[in-house]
Amino acid sequence: MEQTRVSDEELRAFARQFADVFNGSGNLPNYLRVLIEQQTNTFLRQALSEVRDAVMQGYALIEEMAKHPEVFSADFLAMMREGEEAGKVDVVLREFVEGTWRKGSHPRIAAACPLPRDATRTERAG
Repeated sequence: MEQTRVSDEELRAFARQFADVFNGSGNLPNYLRVLIEQQTNTFLRQALSEVRDAVMQGYALIEEMAKHPEVFSADFLAMMREGEEAGKVDVVLREFVEGTWRKGSHPRIAAACPLPRDATRTERAG
């Protein structure tokens, strides 16, 4: 039977896996490929595959995740945006997993941001 939803537990597991592989540099599509391979939920795997395909074309990760509200809630996306802006994606993912993330807990610190602004974006083909 095909799965049509992602449980909170599955989303937390994904967030933990993402935090483990994401370091703000490197090849985001490769990270996503690894994450897709680790998923047992076919619905989550399909959404991540679509996100990865768009990221490979140069689209931003969070905007592509937002196209899957049945998987990534508004709160999850807000957390990811906050982590990206503060250069702490892995930190907010871990806080999400632990249940300790609070909106606004990582204000944007542009001058001290160790994560390049385009770390969750790849060059668009074209």
